[in-house]
Amino acid sequence: MEKKQKFNIEKSLEDLNQIVNKMENDNGTLEDNLKYYEQGINLIKRCQKELKIAKQKVSILNQQSDDEVELKDFE
Repeated sequence: MEKKQKFNIEKSLEDLNQIVNKMENDNGTLEDNLKYYEQGINLIKRCQKELKIAKQKVSILNQQSDDEVELKDFE
């Protein structure tokens, strides 16, 4: 049975930065750039999903004992 790799947002952001650099600095073909663009979009979507989950977890952790939610900005 294959183990599912845990998502690493920091690694994904590094990968995204490398993709952007390739597209900006490389004179690749249109097909190559479309492939890079698709990879970048997929990374962005996954990062957004993970950040949304993290934000929800922070909200839950900040929940007060009387079930009032205390939302705190963590930007």
